[in-house]
Amino acid sequence: MKPSRWCRAGLLLCAVACGGSEPTGPFTGNIEVTASSTGADLDPDGYTVAVDGAAGQSLAVNGTVTFSQFGAGVHNVALGGVAGNCAVGGQNPAAVTVTSAAKVHAAFQIICARIAKILFESDRDPAGLYLLNPDGSSPVALDLVGYEPTSSPDYKRIAFSSAAAPEIGINFLVIAHADWSTPQVITSPFSGGVVNAYSPSWSPDGSKIVFKCNLLAICVVDTTGANLVPLTASSGYDFQPGWSPDGAKIAFTTTARTTSGHGHPTARKSPSTAIVMGTSKCT
Repeated sequence: MKPSRWCRAGLLLCAVACGGSEPTGPFTGNIEVTASSTGADLDPDGYTVAVDGAAGQSLAVNGTVTFSQFGAGVHNVALGGVAGNCAVGGQNPAAVTVTSAAKVHAAFQIICARIAKILFESDRDPAGLYLLNPDGSSPVALDLVGYEPTSSPDYKRIAFSSAAAPEIGINFLVIAHADWSTPQVITSPFSGGVVNAYSPSWSPDGSKIVFKCNLLAICVVDTTGANLVPLTASSGYDFQPGWSPDGAKIAFTTTARTTSGHGHPTARKSPSTAIVMGTSKCT
């Protein structure tokens, strides 16, 4: 006996409801995004990262964030909020492929260049040393009081003159980190050093500082405060010292020395330094 139409329909419905072993819906996976930043002046507020144009999430300069529940297929991961002195290596956005209910990774390498800032002294309130962006924005008071500040070649330290007893003309030579922490007195008359220190200038390798000392002469000292060497006598007025690019010579202005009468520089040797002397005649 053949089954009726209604019986056949019931068997078909049963097969649809009970048969089949493969899932028909798409699987979901997670996307882990990592940022690795190197260089100097890293982005202070970090980055933002978004997947497929959706709302972004914050990502630390050296951090990780995970996005959940993404279907199978290709997804675009975009890193944003990158500071102007930083560059993202590789593709941005980066394409990642979710192929199973597992975690896939997107890694961004960011390299940041140092931002050159202007270091200066000011008598504004509060008076002291300041850092300023080249466009004049974001002045930052360093909580240091001094004169004639100058940055080390790697911009990690600053040297300046600090008034210990300005009423009698005593100034220390001081070095501090670029974040104005841990200031260290390099020369002090109270520890057998020079009486006065002005116009510091870093050697190209950052290991020494030449400066005007005792009001009239030129001295050089290690940045640790060791090996203080007077380079000139104080019988005249020597000032504004500076290093040659190769660190082999020091140039300065003097009112005490003349040359052959034609104003040409002469050279003098010191224990470890050759000095090129310019002349400035007073009439």
